[in-house]
Order: sequence, then C-alpha cells, then structure tokens
Amino acid sequence: MSAQKAGTRQAAPLVPASAAAAPAVPSRAPTARGRARRAQIVEAALHLFAASGYSAVSLRDVAAAAGITHPGLLRHFAGKGEILAEVIADLEERSRAAWADQPAGARLVSALQRWNDEDPARSGVITMLSGEAGPDGHPAHAAMAARYRRVRWAAQEELRARAASGGLRDGADPAGEAMRLTAAWDGLGLIARYRPEGHPVDVAAALAAYEEHLRAWPPPAPCPPADRTDPPALPDLAEALVGPEAGQARRDRIVEVATGLFAERGFVATSMQDIAARVGVSKAALFHHYPAKSDLLGAVLAMRDLTISEESQDYPRGTAVETLRGAVAGARRNAELRPGLIEVYAVLSCEASVPQHPAHGYFAARFARALSFFEGLFRAAAAEGSLRAGLDPDAEALWFLALWDGLQFQWMYEPELVSVPDQLDAHLDTVLATGTVPPTDTAPATDTVPVADAAPVAPEA
Repeated sequence: MSAQKAGTRQAAPLVPASAAAAPAVPSRAPTARGRARRAQIVEAALHLFAASGYSAVSLRDVAAAAGITHPGLLRHFAGKGEILAEVIADLEERSRAAWADQPAGARLVSALQRWNDEDPARSGVITMLSGEAGPDGHPAHAAMAARYRRVRWAAQEELRARAASGGLRDGADPAGEAMRLTAAWDGLGLIARYRPEGHPVDVAAALAAYEEHLRAWPPPAPCPPADRTDPPALPDLAEALVGPEAGQARRDRIVEVATGLFAERGFVATSMQDIAARVGVSKAALFHHYPAKSDLLGAVLAMRDLTISEESQDYPRGTAVETLRGAVAGARRNAELRPGLIEVYAVLSCEASVPQHPAHGYFAARFARALSFFEGLFRAAAAEGSLRAGLDPDAEALWFLALWDGLQFQWMYEPELVSVPDQLDAHLDTVLATGTVPPTDTAPATDTVPVADAAPVAPEA
C-alpha cells in the first residue's frame, strides 16, 4: 500500500466487498489510447445522462458529445447499458478517492456533496437514476441498489465511530440515522433541481447542519412567526380524466395501463404503441382518446392525485403535530394499498427534473406547494411548543420533504428493508417534543401532502 498522505483519510472503500458493483469489462485489454477514449466517452455520457436522463439519450448522442463516430464508440462499449455501468463505477471510484483526500474530522455525506458541487453532473446523474432506475428491469437497478447499500454502510460506520468517541448525541441510532441521512441527501438533490432561479437549495449546507445536529442539538433560538395559512389551491385536473360517457371505461383503462408502464419504464422509454398493445387496442384508437403522449401523462398524474386526495378530504386537521403524524399514517396506508402510485411518482419526479420534460412544471408546482405546506406546519409546531427548541421550522420542513422523497427511492430498491412511514415517524420522534399518532383509519392517504394538490402538466414555453 502506498504511503498515506499526512492529515488525510486512508483510502478505505465506501462499501463492504459483498456490495461492490463491478464496472463494465471491455472485450480486449485496452491500450493507453483506448483507456483515454473510454474515459472521454464516460465523461460525455455522465453529463448527457445528468442533463436529459438515461432513457432520453441515444448512443449517437454520446458519440457526438465525445467527438467520435457511432461505430467508433461501439469499439469500446457494446451498448448504452454498458456505458451507464461504467459511469456509475467511475463515480464510485472517484468519490472514494475524494473521501480519502478529506481532512480528518470531515463528515462523509456533506464532504462528498461538496465534491459533487464541483461538477453538478455528478449529483445530477444520481438524482435522475434514483427514480429512473427504480424498476427492476432498468439496467442500472442493481448498481443503484448497491450504491444505496454502500453509502448507508459507510454513513453507519462513521456514526458508530462517532458514538464510540462521544461525538454522537445520546439516543441517536447509527443505523437509522444513516438511512435517513442518505435518503434526505437524495431528496435534497431532487428538490434542488426544481427550485426556481434565485432560490437555490444549498444541499451541502443542509447536510452539514444535520450532521452537526447528530452531535448535539442547537441552542434555543427565536423562531419565525407561525403561519397556518394554506398556499393557494392549484388548478383541479379532474376534467382531464373525463371524456364522452361512452368511452370513459376505455379511457380509465388506458390511464391504468399507462400508470403501470410509466412506473416500470418511465415516460420517455414508454411508447404509445407499448400502451396500446397492453390495453389491447390499436394505436389509432389510443390517439382518439389521447392525441399526444403528454396528454396521457397529464391524465396519469391527475388520476394519481385524485385517487390519493379523495380519502383525505374529510380528515379533520388538529394540531400541527397531529397533522404531521396523520400524513405519515397516510403514507403507511399507501405503501400497503397503493404501492404503484408511489412508484410512478418516484420514477416520474426524477425523470421530469430536467426542464425540457413535459411534467417538469407539474412537479415544480407540486414541490413548491408541498414545501409551503410543511413550512406552515413546522412553524405552527414551533408556536405550539411542539418543535424542539433551536430548530429552524423552515429548514425542518425542507428536510422532512426531502427525507420523504429519498426514502421512497430507497424503498423501491429494498422494500423489505426500508419502511418509509417508520423512518418518517422516527425522524419526527427526534424533532418533535410530543406526538400522538392518529388512528390509521382516519389518517389522510397521501405520500407528499395531506391535501388535494393536483397541478396541470404545463406545455413548455
């Protein structure tokens, strides 16, 4: 082993050997020139996948960005999936090296995010793949599942070491906190891609603040004034689901099938022909009901929102704590009864994080509304004396929303290990001074906001 640089970490892997993902292997040993060309291709693919998503990028796109011909690219990689595997493996290797260069005392997650900030494509491709690769059939599913295992493992080991040296607050559970910390990391990255210009999310700063909270709670400080005013209602999409009475059953069936396919493959990788074939109609018949795929996407999102919101209309709001706990109880019911709606949300929210996607405006509006809603709840909790003293309600709202989405990503890869509602409740246990869980039969059924909040899929300007 080479001599260790003074003041930096040993280049230990961020993953147990059993969870490591192997990079793609070329058919013959590459020359130095060949290695340089492969690296050039991988770098070009990294930025393209981050900017447009894996499904929207072709091999010809990668070749053009790398400055080579399509046949020339195929001499190095047999297919797009092989390139993606190399992109992920290269990110793992470079992140391991970046962590090894961190000074002693650095915190794993925030340090790696600061490294990612040097090239936003690093975080961008992981954010896109977090949801896009969730379905089992995606070529990066196994690699992303391994990524979650190794990052959680590394974060857990760091927190255990901190606990052994007295650097972790009393009562903090290293395994649970590692899962929640890494989940919020992904969720913050997603929210950042939807924030309007001039209102960025400093992901590294948010992670560093939470890592510091794991050491000790902040001292009491003044909180912003409570504000329980709901944000303006978003336009109702119900009419997007209603057509001529004679064809309503067929339209409902089309939306049901499209929801399943979008959850399996994403919007970009699903064709109208795929949907027509599974419904059992001609492509012409499908276009009779939905003239464009973006129209069908709007109907899928409308059906998802309406299905979830119908059961929450009669839920009485009590204290801020009761509303927060009720929202989590609704998430528990959704995980049991409607996992497909969670899957389609997770896949599409990541895929649509690029501005050119037809659902980008929908999710941007949804995140803005959700964040406003939770800011109101956490401010009210502070005013009620239910939020731990010293915590900033607005920062807690952002963290809670990010945690929720990030946990849903991890759940798609390891549903037997990750319980979204259990982890949300565990987080609320740490930040709330009190919290009674409402009965699950009266809890709102929602995975993001316990109120109706449908927004149209706006056309691109």
